[in-house]
Amino acid sequence: MREADDTTDLAATRHDEPDVTCQTALERRVRVILGRAGFVVDPADLAVDGGLQVHRAAGGDVLVSWISTANLPNGDITRYAGIREAIHLALTTILRRRGFTVAADPDTGDLIIGDSGG
Repeated sequence: MREADDTTDLAATRHDEPDVTCQTALERRVRVILGRAGFVVDPADLAVDGGLQVHRAAGGDVLVSWISTANLPNGDITRYAGIREAIHLALTTILRRRGFTVAADPDTGDLIIGDSGG
């Protein structure tokens, strides 16, 4: 996995108006940054390889979940706890370096991404 480069991630406008894909600017920016870092963020690719689910959360934040083939029906997710922790650490590092706030959902362990306003 490669680190996101230092170019500007303003592929989306700075306002939080939804675009035609119903994504907020924050959601689009998170998708661009994680895609450039080498993560699969396209929902069409998830069923085959696994990857990240990126979608709106309550309060205007973005929820990032890691899904693998083990998350699919009849999968054994318990075998992947270490991988999930490594993915979360990588995501947290990448997004905090870009100025986002990152917190873990206490119920699911998924990451809640907020815009620090910068």
